[in-house]
Amino acid sequence: MLVEDNKINAMVAQAFCKKYQIDVDWAEDGEQALERLQQADYDLVLMDNHMPKLGGIDATRAIRKTLGLDVPIYACTADAYGHVHEAFYQAGADYVIVKPIKEASFIEALRHYTCTENSA
Repeated sequence: MLVEDNKINAMVAQAFCKKYQIDVDWAEDGEQALERLQQADYDLVLMDNHMPKLGGIDATRAIRKTLGLDVPIYACTADAYGHVHEAFYQAGADYVIVKPIKEASFIEALRHYTCTENSA
């Protein structure tokens, strides 16, 4: 699942997913993501940070604590600051991708996901 409020960023992420034959469901904010996660299983969540209604850090925390899900969550943030990355990790994110997402960083995230899933 892609959780992203910006349509351009969503189109870029969806294009990368399509290129690598990954099906993606797009939620436009954290609240939509929580609703969908209660209705369906996902292999991975790509979570934006700054969104209306419910931001990425709070949505990540809710996925872990309120919903009790262990789905991998990869944060996607334009914030290059370590404290934002650390806040995502403390909320339960498994990985942080810095935006704008470039193909090389997307591939690196896929490698991380594949290695993590194969070791589980």
